[in-house]
Amino acid sequence: MINVFLLVPDLAPSQEATTARLLALGLPRDRFSPTVGVLGPAEGAAADELRAAGVPVASVAIRHTLDLGGLRRLSRTVHQAAPAVLHLFGPDAARSARMAVDTSGEAGNVPRVVVSGAAAPSGGLGGWFASRLIRRADRVVPVTWADGERYRVLGVPAERLTRISPAAPDPRPGESADAVLSSLGFPPNARVIVADGQLELGAGPK
Repeated sequence: MINVFLLVPDLAPSQEATTARLLALGLPRDRFSPTVGVLGPAEGAAADELRAAGVPVASVAIRHTLDLGGLRRLSRTVHQAAPAVLHLFGPDAARSARMAVDTSGEAGNVPRVVVSGAAAPSGGLGGWFASRLIRRADRVVPVTWADGERYRVLGVPAERLTRISPAAPDPRPGESADAVLSSLGFPPNARVIVADGQLELGAGPK
C-alpha cells in the first residue's frame, strides 16, 4: 500500500482544492492510502465528502510564514502518515512543507515531493521558501504551457515537469442528460449553453 499525503491551503472551491479532492477520491484503494492535510479548518462539504469516502482529513492550521507551532504540527502530521508521496497544492503548501517537512532522511522517511498549482509564488520570505522547495521537487505539474514556462523561469528543470490537463469526475451511474436537465429545472430536450472558468479575482475570462 502506497501512502499519499495531499496538502492544500483550504478546501474552498478552487482549482487546487478540487484537483486534490478528485485525486484523493479517485486513487484505487487497493494500491493507495490517501490523507488530506489542510492549512486551515478541515470542515465543510468537501471535508465531509472525503471523510465519508474513508479519506482522513487533518487540519494543520498555519497562521503565518514563521508560525513555528503550526509548522511543528504539520511536521508531526506528515511524519505520522509516513507518505511515499507528498503532493503539495499551491505556493502556501510548498512554503509550509519547505519549513516543516524533513526531506533529508533524518526522520526516517523521505517522500517523493510533487508540486501543483504553485507557478506564481509570492515575493518576500514566504515566496523564497516556496520557490526553493519547488526547484527541489521530484515532479512539478503545470496545467498549461504558460505555467510550465513560469516553472522554468523559477529554475525547475524541464525533465521534472509533467503537464496534466484539469480533470473532472466520472458521471454518476445512471446519470443522463434528461436527469441533469430535470435537476436544474429545465424541460426535457432543452438546449443549454454552459460556461466554465476560474472565478478568483484577477483570473480573467476564458
